[in-house]
Amino acid sequence: MLTTEANAAVRGVFAYDEAAEIQVTEAHASFRNLLPELLDRRAELLRGTPKPRGMMAGLAENTDAVLSSATTARAGTPRSVMAHTISGGTVADVRCNGRSLGNSV
Repeated sequence: MLTTEANAAVRGVFAYDEAAEIQVTEAHASFRNLLPELLDRRAELLRGTPKPRGMMAGLAENTDAVLSSATTARAGTPRSVMAHTISGGTVADVRCNGRSLGNSV
């Protein structure tokens, strides 16, 4: 399912901009949640460790946009599976313009 969601995002970006450069980052647990052989070949897969910037690894200063897909619910979300923000007990909340973003940063 994660690979399907990533591919949908990749297709959406290319529908908007055929010249886009896309990196798909897998930054959870054992890095075995996405099937690389099924990932759209137009996207570059970043996975493995060490990844000091987690899901933002590989992000260049001239990046125009970041999409977040298939993430867990933010820390403190009732009745959710594995709710956490970025790093479990380390980060409780991330906000942008007063809005709580959870793992969608």
